[in-house]
Amino acid sequence: MRIALTVLMLMLLLVQQASCQEATREWVFAGASTMQGWAPNAAAKGARLTSDGLKAGPCEFDPFLTAAGLFIAVHPGVRVEVEAGCDRDGEWQLFWAVNEEGPFGGFSEKRSARFFVKGGEPRPYVVFPGWQRGERILKLRLDPPDYSSFTVRAIRLTGPAEGKASPRADWSFPNDAGRWSVFPAESRTASRTGPDGWELTGGSGVIALSPLLDLDADQNTWAAIAARANRDTRLTLRWLSSEKGGLHSFSVPVQGSGATRVYNVDLSGNNDWQGRILMLGVEAPAEEGAVVHLLSVKAGPERSGPSQLDVAFAGFTAPFVRQGWDATFEVRLTNTGGAPSAPGEATLTPRGALSLAAGQPATQTLAALAPGETRTISWQVRTSGGNNHGVELKLHTGESEQTRTVSLSCHPALPEHLT
Repeated sequence: MRIALTVLMLMLLLVQQASCQEATREWVFAGASTMQGWAPNAAAKGARLTSDGLKAGPCEFDPFLTAAGLFIAVHPGVRVEVEAGCDRDGEWQLFWAVNEEGPFGGFSEKRSARFFVKGGEPRPYVVFPGWQRGERILKLRLDPPDYSSFTVRAIRLTGPAEGKASPRADWSFPNDAGRWSVFPAESRTASRTGPDGWELTGGSGVIALSPLLDLDADQNTWAAIAARANRDTRLTLRWLSSEKGGLHSFSVPVQGSGATRVYNVDLSGNNDWQGRILMLGVEAPAEEGAVVHLLSVKAGPERSGPSQLDVAFAGFTAPFVRQGWDATFEVRLTNTGGAPSAPGEATLTPRGALSLAAGQPATQTLAALAPGETRTISWQVRTSGGNNHGVELKLHTGESEQTRTVSLSCHPALPEHLT
């Protein structure tokens, strides 16, 4: 019965996830019998429909495909997904027209977005044009590179159903997975949701995208991602801004301890975090083999989550230490969490050819640290002959304990006649 309930819950989550976005318009060329309103220009030589998609090439200068006669209502959360491949790496450009004005019938550089396509077989790419509420798209144009041979498998306009944008950004998974969408849509199996959170698989290219937002960037300068990973890796925080087009990004290191941690990201100095924040997203790691379980995403005016003591630095204060010298071993701790840390102790245990200096206690009192506060503690140590120098650092605060082993490098002692 428990297994059946778990399976039922996963199925419901997947159904919810699928229903939170709707394809505004879709053109699938692979196996199609008609161009479905898209027309190649004269430079797109040999344009034809195949089982793989709309193929053309070798092209001449400035090839493009155009779709006219559209009247598509859009909003800032609508994105364009293009499944395309090319015989070379290159920049593609998407144009759109909301009127027929100008020498190019409404098309202009101002109403365009560029994206990079890797050479090879078709794969999905996403473009966020930053369309405004109330706009109607009358025409689209897709420009592959000059003199290329290319394949377009499909083009989709998709995104969350338009509704009232939320002024609050705070989601937990799997409960809120049904409110988010996924790019590319066919990669849902690489972003499963279940009791352990939202699973993002490395190398999948999956981007999990929030519902529409209306956040004041100046008042909400912190983003918090709660996650755990099977190895050290990186997630990418994504967002849309009302002031700067495109899908912006910030790389977030994630520790591979297997334990859940909250990663607070300070965006107050990020030039792309401005105006109104219209959408948030989290992109899966790039490395194959990395698996991250996403537990929550939040944006707000301050740090979030429990206290977390991170070791920002651990090592000798001097850049050059020889065997037989006295030295200072320093640890810089930062509370990266959203709550004050409990008072505790820090204990240093030398290993190998390293010892505490005479009279130096191994354990020191560690006072509470406020969120964002950094504190430095140090020990006097003595190095001896040999190549094995290291320490074990143990931090104990409240009910939390962490241990870190640090290897140290010491240069050989000078010969006696040089001392």
